[in-house]
Amino acid sequence: MQTYPLQNTGVSRLIQDFLNESPGLKNFYTQKVSRESLMQQAKVKTKGYKNRAVLTQVLSAQNQILTAKQQKNLKALENPNAVTVTTGHQLNLATGPLYFIYKILHTVKMCEEMNRSQEQFTFVPIFWMATEDHDFEEINHFSTYQSTYRWQRESGGFVGEMGTDGVLAVFTEFFKGLEKNQAAKNLEKMITKAYQKKDLAASTRFLVQELLGEWGVLILDANHPELKRLAIPYFEKELRNQLAQEAVQATNHQLNKYKEQAFAREINLFYSENGKRERIDFEDGVYFLVDSLKKFEGDEIFKALENSPEKFSPNVILRPLYQEIILPNVCYIGGGGEIAYWLQLKRMFAQFEIEFPLIMLRNSFLILTKNQCEKATKFGILPQHLFSPISELKSEWVKQQTDLFEVLEKLKENIEQKFFKASEIAEKTDDTFRQMLLAQQQKQLNGYEKMKKRLQKAEEKRLRSKIRRLENLYEIMFPSGTWQERKINFSVFYQKYGENFFEAVYESLDAFESKFVVKCFDY
Repeated sequence: MQTYPLQNTGVSRLIQDFLNESPGLKNFYTQKVSRESLMQQAKVKTKGYKNRAVLTQVLSAQNQILTAKQQKNLKALENPNAVTVTTGHQLNLATGPLYFIYKILHTVKMCEEMNRSQEQFTFVPIFWMATEDHDFEEINHFSTYQSTYRWQRESGGFVGEMGTDGVLAVFTEFFKGLEKNQAAKNLEKMITKAYQKKDLAASTRFLVQELLGEWGVLILDANHPELKRLAIPYFEKELRNQLAQEAVQATNHQLNKYKEQAFAREINLFYSENGKRERIDFEDGVYFLVDSLKKFEGDEIFKALENSPEKFSPNVILRPLYQEIILPNVCYIGGGGEIAYWLQLKRMFAQFEIEFPLIMLRNSFLILTKNQCEKATKFGILPQHLFSPISELKSEWVKQQTDLFEVLEKLKENIEQKFFKASEIAEKTDDTFRQMLLAQQQKQLNGYEKMKKRLQKAEEKRLRSKIRRLENLYEIMFPSGTWQERKINFSVFYQKYGENFFEAVYESLDAFESKFVVKCFDY
């Protein structure tokens, strides 16, 4: 196993500064995640949290079949000293990219480490299903190294409420390509059962439960009337006073040297009715829905909020606030994009008088076989050039296969030495001679650069078959030029290693440091 600090892996400048605890970002988050800061946050959160009864009732109703660890965690949440560590994700088909799994296991590991080291608080892992999302195109597919499997259908409204008719047809070819072993048979059985459920929320819940329920994570669908009722005072504040936009815009102004991650609107709520999710807007004293232009006269929208809070849905700006209203949460674990938009929100949380949680960039992984790791080392990718572009990797590897580049470099040094001596003569005569000398030197150096490029091409041609092997290995490590975890589905490794895959990832995780881990399996 090899690990790299995530700030050294080519992440965005904002995330680099966050991980390096840049003084310029200190005001935009609480403090760095550690055992000590988690304990401090737990003390603060448990003092003001009042929604425990509703939360545990909803979790009990939603999670009918639980493992022993889940039962223990759900029971623990009833106690006033219990807090949560949360991660969340969209309802990607078959869980989508690998990091879906990684972020849940990281959340579990942090809770396990905290519970092992003290007894004052109980830390419970929560997986937040983004059932109210509406971007179907982002979740309707998953990829292996051989293919991308896509579910084509009409979409609209909350993705969690979408029926699953026809989705199993997407898996027909996928199932044919699975390995012939027990792990692959179990995987096919799980997926088949999952997507026989009535809607995408139920399907995702079943699949996550089957895969990771033994780890104790509790699965929450926050699209629930009783949970939404807890948010009524805050949603009303947003409707009446538009608190979020001003706070987020002020933060964005302070963070203007970084790329803006999330956009705050005048009103950051949607209204859902009859399977359609529409953005709420306000103009000339009237609330209306942007697509249908339905209007709410007088206090109608506030009566609707009071009577049917489940019809109101927070957007990307208010969703974190909603999460912290309903959970006794001390830390959110997410990817770089998530951390970037959380950094925009601390001022907004203060406006709503809600405690801002700790935020943690999850661990990232690259999964390889022992043979692939050995090849990557021979090609010079591991350990020092893992994040170099493929063009640089090829160029450096080719140069290491011959001494001709060293010979050329000596020729260049010889040229420079001769012209340096000639320049001493030029100092004693007219400037026109010096100019001519400089021109000749540049001409010679240009010729050297042409020779070096031509030699590079000649060597690449001579080593073509080995370079192709390097390119094929790089494609495994960085499929389509992106990180493996951002494209490839967990099934690629689960069908080979079964539960051992999750065990290996869990053991390699660092609960309190953001790392990139290269994990080499023995076979």
